[in-house]
Amino acid sequence: TFTINAKAITVTANDASKTYGENDPELTATVNGLVGQDTVEYTVTRAEGEDVNTYAINVTGEAAQGNYTVTYVPGTFTINAKAITVTANNAEKTYGENDPELTATVEGLVNGESENLITYNVTRIPGEDVGIYAINVTGEAAQGNYTVTYVPATFTINAKAITVTANDASK
Repeated sequence: TFTINAKAITVTANDASKTYGENDPELTATVNGLVGQDTVEYTVTRAEGEDVNTYAINVTGEAAQGNYTVTYVPGTFTINAKAITVTANNAEKTYGENDPELTATVEGLVNGESENLITYNVTRIPGEDVGIYAINVTGEAAQGNYTVTYVPATFTINAKAITVTANDASK
């Protein structure tokens, strides 16, 4: 009697990643131990979730396929934070007036998300004389599914126009 036993092979899910808001890449696996042009069937899926995190990539199929016994090894799917920018808007006033509201613009949000998701403060360097002052925007570097870069702007205090009227010297 001559016995041919099934050969043990492995199907290993390949690790994958994407940036938050992007479509998933194609999920793949590597098969080790096949002979010649033989193939085995399997399915590669990942755990649900779209937030920045690490998720399991599962590879599944029949344990016995033809001349093979198959072991399935999971992988890791990582969703990385998306880089966005919060840029302070330039502002100005005339000497002696109250400061206007200082604002900033958020760029790079995805999925129609509101800029209210990002918390930041806009302030300016103190001073009331005519000149140029920095407007700073600050906040946490990592917020939810985003990494945030803050870009400063300028605040200009312009000279106030005044009218000087000379008195009539003939009186």
